[in-house]
Amino acid sequence: MLGKGARKSEKIKNEILVSLHSREKSQLELAKQLLKDAGLPTDQKEHGRDDLAKLAAHLHDYQIILWAIEGRQTVASIVESLNPEGSRFIGLFYQGGHYEFVTHTVGVKSSRFCYKCSKFDERHHNYRCKALCRRCGTTDCEPANLNIRCDKCAIHFRSQKCFDSHLKATQAGAKPCQKCHTIDRTPEYRKDAHSCGGTSFCFTCRKKKSEKHECSHPIPTEKDKEKKREKQNFCRVIVADLETITAESGEYKGYVERGPKHEVNLVCVEVFCTKCFGDACDECPSKMHFSYRDKKNIRGSDDAKDDEDDEDDEDDESDEESEVGEIIPEENSTPLARFADFLLNDPIANGAYVVCHNGGRYDHVLILAELDRLVGLRAKEPKILLNGNTIITAEYTYKKQRLHFRDSLQYLTMPLSKMPAAFGLTGEAKGFFPHLYNHPDNYDKVLKTLPPREYYSPQFMKSDALTEFDEWYSGAYNDGFVLHDELLKYCESDVRILKLTLIAFIKKCQEIFNGWNPLVHGSTLASYIMFVLKHEYIKEGDVGVVPENGFSGGNNSALALKYIQWLEKKNPNLRLQYLLKGGEHRVKVNGHHYSVDGYDEVENEVYEVYGCLWHGCKKCQPIRDKKSPLCGGLTMEELWNRTNEREEDLKTVYKAVHTIWECEIYEKMEKDREMKKFFNLNKYTRRLLPREALYGGRTQAFRSLTKAEAEMILQYLDYVSMYPYLNAGGTAYPRGNPIVVERDFPDPSEPLKLRGLVYCDMLPPVDDSLAIIPQRFNQKLMFTLCRSCAEDQNVSGPCPHRNVSERYLTGVWCTDEINKAVSRGYKILKYHEIWYWKEKDWVAGGFFADYIKPLLKMKHESSGWPKLNMTDAEKEAYIANIYEKDGVLLDATKIHKNVAMRNLAKIFLNAAWGKFAQNSVKNEVRLIHKWDDVTLSNFFNDPKYEAVAMVPFGKKKLWISRKPKKETVLGTAYTNLAIAAITTSAARLRLTEAIERVGVENMIYCDTDSVMFRQKKDEDPLKDLKGEQLGFLVSEIPPGRELVEVVTMAPKVYALKIKKEDGTFEYSVKVKGVTMNSGNSRHITFDSMKKAMEDFISAGFTDPLEGEMLRFKRGDNALDGLWTCVMKKQLNPRMDKGHYIDGVATPFGLLPPNTPLIDDYPF
Repeated sequence: MLGKGARKSEKIKNEILVSLHSREKSQLELAKQLLKDAGLPTDQKEHGRDDLAKLAAHLHDYQIILWAIEGRQTVASIVESLNPEGSRFIGLFYQGGHYEFVTHTVGVKSSRFCYKCSKFDERHHNYRCKALCRRCGTTDCEPANLNIRCDKCAIHFRSQKCFDSHLKATQAGAKPCQKCHTIDRTPEYRKDAHSCGGTSFCFTCRKKKSEKHECSHPIPTEKDKEKKREKQNFCRVIVADLETITAESGEYKGYVERGPKHEVNLVCVEVFCTKCFGDACDECPSKMHFSYRDKKNIRGSDDAKDDEDDEDDEDDESDEESEVGEIIPEENSTPLARFADFLLNDPIANGAYVVCHNGGRYDHVLILAELDRLVGLRAKEPKILLNGNTIITAEYTYKKQRLHFRDSLQYLTMPLSKMPAAFGLTGEAKGFFPHLYNHPDNYDKVLKTLPPREYYSPQFMKSDALTEFDEWYSGAYNDGFVLHDELLKYCESDVRILKLTLIAFIKKCQEIFNGWNPLVHGSTLASYIMFVLKHEYIKEGDVGVVPENGFSGGNNSALALKYIQWLEKKNPNLRLQYLLKGGEHRVKVNGHHYSVDGYDEVENEVYEVYGCLWHGCKKCQPIRDKKSPLCGGLTMEELWNRTNEREEDLKTVYKAVHTIWECEIYEKMEKDREMKKFFNLNKYTRRLLPREALYGGRTQAFRSLTKAEAEMILQYLDYVSMYPYLNAGGTAYPRGNPIVVERDFPDPSEPLKLRGLVYCDMLPPVDDSLAIIPQRFNQKLMFTLCRSCAEDQNVSGPCPHRNVSERYLTGVWCTDEINKAVSRGYKILKYHEIWYWKEKDWVAGGFFADYIKPLLKMKHESSGWPKLNMTDAEKEAYIANIYEKDGVLLDATKIHKNVAMRNLAKIFLNAAWGKFAQNSVKNEVRLIHKWDDVTLSNFFNDPKYEAVAMVPFGKKKLWISRKPKKETVLGTAYTNLAIAAITTSAARLRLTEAIERVGVENMIYCDTDSVMFRQKKDEDPLKDLKGEQLGFLVSEIPPGRELVEVVTMAPKVYALKIKKEDGTFEYSVKVKGVTMNSGNSRHITFDSMKKAMEDFISAGFTDPLEGEMLRFKRGDNALDGLWTCVMKKQLNPRMDKGHYIDGVATPFGLLPPNTPLIDDYPF
């Protein structure tokens, strides 16, 4: 018998069914009446596009817009627009043979639609509407062919209506400046006075941009700093660790290629705040855990379900399958659900920082997905910052509860097991746990011994960890094992280690950096250090604004730029101003602002290249009423007419207007071989892009197999803290903004005296066996003498190219590196653009030194004295030596060993410069509701971005992703690519100095800051470069041991054979991309790598070596669960950065000395 509540529910259900049936019947009758009134047959089953036009004629007061996704498009575009003057609106979407009504005004999150510009409405849309006339400020302007001048404003108008609307606006108070004729409303809403010539707002210095605007990144004011300090007055940290079921059953079956989806069965938590720092306080609870043993339902689940029911919309599908956002009763009591409920509802969690180690790849994935499952439809859209699929940081807001997610691995790049030693945590050590035994099948078992050894996966442990494990396992084997007790003990230990490490880390950061909290003011170590630099060390004017896309001044096609340069080549007396030289020339004619492709100031003539699709070419676009996909829906005929009007306007100002269509240029090239060759070889179609000067370190194998001999020994040396050395004064950095040279360049045959970045063509010598100028080919950094060999990957050699046009390089390099290259025989063929700073603006050290010197002092002092029982004289000599070499004066009373402080100093020293090189082209990812039309449409239709992905998340949400187009990127705050490029260039030069002294014929291998080489026993070519101080070389081979043999297979893949004092040997194997666990170490060995290279050298191929690693894989998006996968990776020889013959690599293009070249350089 039904209860009262059930009977009420059944009654409501029946009423809804009756209502729906009645509504369907009524809709059908109304639809037939509409068809009849429009003169369309009522018995026809389907109606198509032709009928839509007839319906529109009947519904003349409705503007009707039809969208569709055509071809390979990723977003919908307008395919039909009817009744543009209609005062009301109907939107339709066509997909898969069906027409759907656009319900943007219905549902939980309704929105408005601007049918003037066909865009969903948003805040302040009236300022951004594409239909807004920039002259009169209205959206119903009617352009005509009139030319009405406003004498007061000196602006021309195309129609009487446009002019009349302008007069109304000026009467209302928006009056133009009498000098620059700009209507500037800045004084209305800001205290700043109008600035003549200001064309747009600068988001860096917060002022109007002038024509030659220069500014530097501003430093925070004292008021800004005070606000930041208020933000960190109180900070609570929730340290958590999740343990999961990763095995298919409780019986050991080993790892499969893809295991089951991970399921959380224990969450351990500890809380501390910046008041107690782990010493229990009233506001921080003691440690807690959420275990599979507890079956308590989460609070508020009934309310959540009620809210869920309220939010169901008419698009819901069947409930047979569980959805994200639904509360499923049997999942209410899981450990993860109860932990998520604590985060969502407990006041202790409000405003807290949730920290897990490697959380961005693991714990946070599971936590955020659970939060979304519980309250996702009622919470605000989470702000998630991703790098690939790794969650860097996340902000989650539900009602008044706000959570900040931080991944401790982003600050401390070390495994949890290394933290106790790194931070001096006595009595703490990460234990071992049989993760494959963690399964419900084993919940109630009580073992008298530890589980079998294979449950601990020893094959995936590193060799040192395996040794430690074997020792522990044999000693603890008979201690017995209860799964829940051991799991809890293991998880609580991990949380305790992370909590103690974070407390030490935060305290040290605040001690060193004037009280700034790293969790509050940075989501990564690099972002925190940048925060510290700009708040404590950088001074006004130190960091200039270096635009990501260079100092451009327009938007020309590559073809147009090549054609203008071709004209200059054919007529050496022709000196044109264009995008690459002086920027596009601009002119105001009849009230219109025009930019021309090329301008001859001497003759007062202009040159225009018309893109056929942009300007409506009659030859290429014979269908004249076809709409251009590039020009706002204008037809080809309208574009043609607009082009002719523009040309007539220009003719009233200039002596001559020379025009050519793109198709005519292609026709000319087919007839002129010289012209075609010029166009094919010309890479100069853009301005200097500073990111192209940012090359990484040199990583290269010079020879594959090397043995020590009777008179030749092997050395492996590494530079001490290369980048901190350069930052602290090892190289100079420029302050402020560069001076840009676009024409009247220095003589390429003379030494370049300007200092900065250079965009040029350079010809390497034929016989430089080192090759020092970097360039990327096929996404690899190479040092080549011949462009064509590098492009074609001519590994087997020899180089067949004898023409200059086949060999020269085009790129952006730092001047110090260019001057070094010129000293080795490189020739500058042509300068394209130069950025330079005056000598007075170059500073060695500067704010970097202010930051690094105290850290360096801390590192030396926390390292302790270099040996025991030193006399006072020896201590004084040691302090004097450090002061002489590193420029820091140590305090003898503070010199004592402190592992934590020393490790932190090393971490901070290496984090100084990287943020200046931050890549701005990052995917933007959002998790939105499916019905959020405004966000979805505006996200994908922004012309500054290109769509990346749209992936369903449950039934009611979407992961959407886009990335900025490179040409629209402005750069992030405090990015300065010149600083970054100079740092890496100086590091390469420092490495080159060592290689030159050793001799390239003796080189074995080099990495960014290290060299392996042969040398005669009685020689020491690097003697004065050796030392313990910053920027000097130390041996990587321990004292008393000897490097006797080296095998190199590829960059960052090598093996060393080292002879110990007792005559036995030890081996060191480094393989990028392969974890050298105990299993892999058994078959990827020195001997197997040596055998592989011997086979490769003799036969040209070899059987690959293979490694296995455990990896966590996700589904289609960042929150789509986790699976353990066994990933196999093959290891093959890769000697493809130069000619490779008989086990020795030489630069691409190496030829005998004095080999003549044919000078056919086309420019």
